[in-house]
Amino acid sequence: MVSEKKYQYSSDWINKLESEIHWRQYWFQLKLIEKYVKKEDRILEIGCGSRFISNYLISRGYSVTTLDIDRNKNPDIVANVVEYNFTDIYDTILAFEIFEHIPFEDFKNVIKKISKSCRNFLIVSVPYNEKVILHLELYIPRVGQKTIHFAIKRGKIIEKHHHWEIGYNVTEKEFYILFESNNFTIVEKRKRWVYNYTVLKKYRS
Repeated sequence: MVSEKKYQYSSDWINKLESEIHWRQYWFQLKLIEKYVKKEDRILEIGCGSRFISNYLISRGYSVTTLDIDRNKNPDIVANVVEYNFTDIYDTILAFEIFEHIPFEDFKNVIKKISKSCRNFLIVSVPYNEKVILHLELYIPRVGQKTIHFAIKRGKIIEKHHHWEIGYNVTEKEFYILFESNNFTIVEKRKRWVYNYTVLKKYRS
């Protein structure tokens, strides 16, 4: 049995109105899902949080199974992803702002297991270790929406539940190499606010 102290989490935030930034992250997550996932696909969401993403997808006719360590979030599967033995195959696996809660050495083993259970896409997000100095979103006629974003390296982790962030304890190169060494290829990578979004395609070795 893995020590619970090693994996810290909280469900307090799901009972409060989330920040505007968080709602924008939901929108972006759903846009990525809409782009890559078919309605007939079997989806696993690791870390269901408030269940906003899974509930939205289910309301649109998608088949979604949720997995979370915290039973207060009412997941379909109550389990620590580090200990969980994946027995089913899913077309798409989602994990938004989950992996940084796991020590990186354990995360390596999780990706090995996910690789065996993922048929097509793995869509993930993790935070950069950054402090935002300036963020402007502008709409320019005939040009469209433009974003001006300036951030600096934070140099420490302020979120007590995080073991690592991109740029602190783990480099972006190390992060991507882990996926590539487990039969995933990068299809798309985007930065939104201080989050790294990556869409990965499973390939057969």
